[in-house]
Amino acid sequence: MPNAGFTSIETGYREYTFTATDQALSNYYWDFGDHSFGNGAITGHTYLADNIYLVILNTTSSNNCVNSGTNTLIINTSGIVP
Repeated sequence: MPNAGFTSIETGYREYTFTATDQALSNYYWDFGDHSFGNGAITGHTYLADNIYLVILNTTSSNNCVNSGTNTLIINTSGIVP
């Protein structure tokens, strides 16, 4: 089963880079939790609003095995604790 783990790094104002743990897979499909999607082992996304987002990575290996990984991303640029 392919590894669907990933990390996220804030790179700017509501901007994030997402990196798949296993970068030797056939396909990577990202759901950023705000009705936006991406592809690739490394991808970036800019969020339009503060919110709590469930980010999902779906991976496929060369043997057509699939797996999914999720992380919760909290974007709070106001500085107010929710």
